Amino acid sequence: MECNINNKAVTLMEIIVVVVLIGLIAAFTIPDYKKSLQRSDEKEAINNLTMIWEAMKIYRVKTGDFVIQDLAGVADINNTLRTNIIESNMDYSCTYNAGASLLVCDADSPDGWGLRFHTSSGVFSGVNRGVVFCYGGTCPTCQATGC
Repeated sequence: MECNINNKAVTLMEIIVVVVLIGLIAAFTIPDYKKSLQRSDEKEAINNLTMIWEAMKIYRVKTGDFVIQDLAGVADINNTLRTNIIESNMDYSCTYNAGASLLVCDADSPDGWGLRFHTSSGVFSGVNRGVVFCYGGTCPTCQATGC
């Protein structure tokens, strides 16, 4: 009588090795993935703020002045400036300061950093009008002097 034994089982040691390897791969790739997402959010915010700035210049040509009201969120910005910004991870807003004749537009990240530009005729926060720059926190690639 011949006994045929099938030795194709996986040992506990092999399972442990595979789990450790998967853990190591995840440990090295997840932080890079998060940084990639932040860089992507930053680039999108730079493009959107640049579009808002260009729309502000068109608005100024048509009305004689920049927007002189607060714009809270993408819907307000799109309606007032006739832009087509799509909702994303970033929170967009523009705040008007009548005393300083200054409009500041921000794109704030849920990670604690943000991008900004202003419409002041002079230098504000060390940056010229219309230049997108990093404020509050550490941006992925932008600096406080401009992107």
